[in-house]
Amino acid sequence: MAPDRRKRAWRAVSLLLCLGACTDLRVAHQLHDPAAQIGPEQGFRFLRAPLAADARASEAARSLDGAVRAAIAGALQAHGYRPAPPDGSRALGIDYTLRDAGGVNAKRLDSPSDYSRSWRSGGSADGTGAMDHTIADAAFYRELTLTVLLFAPGGGSLAWEGTARQSFPGELPQGARLQAALDRMAREVLAPLPRARRGAPAANE
Repeated sequence: MAPDRRKRAWRAVSLLLCLGACTDLRVAHQLHDPAAQIGPEQGFRFLRAPLAADARASEAARSLDGAVRAAIAGALQAHGYRPAPPDGSRALGIDYTLRDAGGVNAKRLDSPSDYSRSWRSGGSADGTGAMDHTIADAAFYRELTLTVLLFAPGGGSLAWEGTARQSFPGELPQGARLQAALDRMAREVLAPLPRARRGAPAANE
């Protein structure tokens, strides 16, 4: 295999391993106001300005804020929701919180018997025992908690809340891998929202 093709293949495998290792995504939803009208015909807007123009925020914070907003907006648009125009029209208000915490894995696989139980038949013979290297055998992990809040149109009260928690072995992924993880979290969090009817006109068009 040519060096360039080999590098591309390893990058693809690394991405799949990262996404496959993150299998402990946990999602919860809570409806706060059953009377609130939530639907793609209303459009949406973020209630807070992005950090991109805030010189007080670090570059890492601005980048992460942009990635989270892109993930939420992408998941909403996949449901048929559209960004509301900046003219004060009624729209669902979107807010979010993102928490990053670290921890030590007390259940790390340390003994030979632990490793032998982790082997799979037909696995690779590379000395790792065809083991799935995930949260289970990482000494340390990072956990992201994304909470998305939906407020009723017209400055109403909190209508709906969804939270996703995702753990990663070692450090958080970066760049495209982090964006892919946030995209998945946002999709799962917003999955219960009403979808636009097929063939219905887009909001605010």
